[in-house]
Amino acid sequence: MHFIQPLMLLSLLAVTPWAVAQEFVVAKGDVAPCVAVSHALAQGCATPGAVVTIGVTISGDCEPGVQAMGLRETLPDGWTFQQVTGATAPDVVPESGTAGVVEFAWIDVPEFPTSFTYEVLVPVGELSRQSLSGMVEYRQTAGALLSATDTLTVCLVGGGEGEGEGEGEGEGEGEGEGEGEGEGEGEGEGEGEGEGEGEGEGEGEGEGEGEGELEVGFTANQTTGVAPLTVQFSDESTVSDTTVKTWFWTFGDGTFSNLQNPSHTYSEVGSYSVSLSIVTQSDLSDVLTRTNLITVTDGGEGEGEGEGEGEGEGEGEGEGQGCLAPLTAEKLREVLADLMLLGLSLGVLLLWRGGRPSAGGSYRDDIR
Repeated sequence: MHFIQPLMLLSLLAVTPWAVAQEFVVAKGDVAPCVAVSHALAQGCATPGAVVTIGVTISGDCEPGVQAMGLRETLPDGWTFQQVTGATAPDVVPESGTAGVVEFAWIDVPEFPTSFTYEVLVPVGELSRQSLSGMVEYRQTAGALLSATDTLTVCLVGGGEGEGEGEGEGEGEGEGEGEGEGEGEGEGEGEGEGEGEGEGEGEGEGEGEGEGELEVGFTANQTTGVAPLTVQFSDESTVSDTTVKTWFWTFGDGTFSNLQNPSHTYSEVGSYSVSLSIVTQSDLSDVLTRTNLITVTDGGEGEGEGEGEGEGEGEGEGEGQGCLAPLTAEKLREVLADLMLLGLSLGVLLLWRGGRPSAGGSYRDDIR
């Protein structure tokens, strides 16, 4: 990672500063941006005092291609950048603890779409929704261009629920004490307090019912296979009385998607845990993680067995053809019979040649 000012880097690459880029885009309003950025929240909602993960996806369809690229993110007040996570991090990242505007840059522009995640620390005491935004500055041939600004609204949970429970318990205790003090004035006061609390409880129940219900679930069309393994994921979540605002998938290899039903390819051997986080329009959130759901192998065992069998068969056939077959008893008898027949034939031939009469003589003269 390089901790230098990304805009300084882009300036070295002949990209103008942000202010100049803004003027360039306004002046060339007929040029539509060919790069877009989108954000998603990994945990659904953020908790004050805790770290939250932000997912960023940059897509583009540019001709000619992008020569240099940077990303500028504007964080809510008091939020601080912590670190980049995932396998596809930018080449240049902010220093940990940076607040306000944080900037990223790529020395080598990646292929689109490209995604990465980064963590920010939410300060203690935040109770309302907060928004962060980002835009991409890029260069094709000359001058700088800006993508449209993408804004992510972050819901916060944790602090508000504790205060609400405390107020409810206090009012309940007060009502009990008032009723116990007396019948006359005490009853009158008790009735008044009771009516006020009844209205408050009715409002609380109405808000809770209006939020709806959410239970995250998902499936994968295959969970094991040889690399590269492409898996189709399907959202099977149950949502009632509300609609989904964002999906956030993490695939266990440093990449993510904010599609409802994404397809992902695993290129490396290993086991991968997959999680899906969903946020509804009423800020309900839920996360499901399935540990070591995907197993990817290299297929080396199958190839090794095939090669071993082929080599063994080939060598066996070659050696069999080049050596004598084992000599059995039956074969030995056949060989001896052939030799005896051969010897008998040779003996008859010799006798015949030795007893043949010479010219003008007889068998008896030749013998003498």
